Amino acid sequence: MQPEPEARLAELLHELERHLAAAREYQLSAYPEMRARHEVKVLKLYVEIGDLCREHGFELPPAVRARTGPPRASPG
Repeated sequence: MQPEPEARLAELLHELERHLAAAREYQLSAYPEMRARHEVKVLKLYVEIGDLCREHGFELPPAVRARTGPPRASPG
């Protein structure tokens, strides 16, 4: 069963913040591959959050909008 869209968005935003913090933590470490892993997950979460917002007519959260720039027009 799919969670409510609002609850799913909250989960995704929490996961996004966790991965952003982890990427910052690994920024100066001796493990650049760990930072890259978290950065890839962050990019995937941006896409998932954007898709969820478009699908349910939600406005893109300010924290995500600030990091990704203005929304682009859909092709077609």
